[in-house]
Amino acid sequence: AKEPAVLDGIQREENEADKYHELDPVTFPRTSNTYFKINELRAARTFEKGQSEGRPVKVIYHSHCDAGAYFSDEDAATFANGGQLMWPCAYIVVSVVDGKVAERRLWVHVPGTNKFEESTLTIREE
Repeated sequence: AKEPAVLDGIQREENEADKYHELDPVTFPRTSNTYFKINELRAARTFEKGQSEGRPVKVIYHSHCDAGAYFSDEDAATFANGGQLMWPCAYIVVSVVDGKVAERRLWVHVPGTNKFEESTLTIREE
């Protein structure tokens, strides 16, 4: 991308939480209303394609419905393990309240931990 800090493209992915919940509600008791499940194979292919085309994936975003744009313990467990980042990018959490975007916050991994800290996010309207 021309500007490394600018998000200039999007690749939408389906939240697979409902599929997993339907197949095994005991192991996956939560639905897409309260849980984000990424397709790891598709995500890996998207990251590989971005690298090979010189357009690396910069962020993964997901929403919290009727909740804040915080990075939850579950988010941290999904995206970091043993101090290692699962996907080499930052994360945007979008708070959606009553069907409208309430806030967006950017989170980055703290190397060597399973923690994430908030970073600066600027929205440019064009």
